[in-house]
Amino acid sequence: MKSKEKIVADCPSCGEIIYFDRQPKLAELVSCWYCEEELEVIGLEPVLLDFPFQDEDYDDEDYDDEGYDTEHAQDYEDSDW
Repeated sequence: MKSKEKIVADCPSCGEIIYFDRQPKLAELVSCWYCEEELEVIGLEPVLLDFPFQDEDYDDEDYDDEGYDTEHAQDYEDSDW
């Protein structure tokens, strides 16, 4: 009888081992059972976890279309940037 290899990763927050029932997917969000920290899968062999990217300085309300010159927007191409 062939035994299945256990899929595990270390929590970067508390150091506890996190066990997976199946192979996780890249960028999948998981929670540590011990510290309840939300983590992102950043590597698959071996499984590596890290804190998900959160841009706390970004706020949708800081960026609006008010004052945007839509009349001349087509004048700019990607090569102009």
